[in-house]
Amino acid sequence: MIIGGSYDTLATTIYLQITGAYDKAGAAAMAVVLLCITLAMFAVQKYYLERKTAATPDRQGLPRPYAHHRPQRPSSAHGALLARGALLLS
Repeated sequence: MIIGGSYDTLATTIYLQITGAYDKAGAAAMAVVLLCITLAMFAVQKYYLERKTAATPDRQGLPRPYAHHRPQRPSSAHGALLARGALLLS
């Protein structure tokens, strides 16, 4: 596969599990692992890196003045997202 060159990547392994080995259960399990890794990296970027600096027009990083405010309560959209995730996993 072209994506990883001579290395095996999780995405190509999932693809080969479905198309070559016809192992849908194994491919689904690996896809969930890939999804968890992706969501974890998104959360790190969203909540950790965004709080540290903010971009300005002259591309200098400045601390955000509101970074120490109390986080907002989860909205109903978060609950719906969790419910969908629970349904997909069951």
